[in-house]
Amino acid sequence: ALVLELVPGQHMCEFINGEGHRGQMPSCDARCQCLLGICHALVYLHSRHPQVVHGDLKSSNIMVQRLRRLPSELEVVHAKL
Repeated sequence: ALVLELVPGQHMCEFINGEGHRGQMPSCDARCQCLLGICHALVYLHSRHPQVVHGDLKSSNIMVQRLRRLPSELEVVHAKL
């Protein structure tokens, strides 16, 4: 049996399309920050010795959590691979 960590949040594709969070589309900055964070995580994993390769990276394997909303409407998000 394979046991995985339960990660709350929504799939990245749902976050990008604004599904599941009161129907509000996240700001362009929030979406870009989410995608940039995923890129940084991949660079980190690939820079390890030996390299760590995810092998099945797709939007349904990335969970996004909205952490807080700032007054400037910039959302802080956290993505977990």
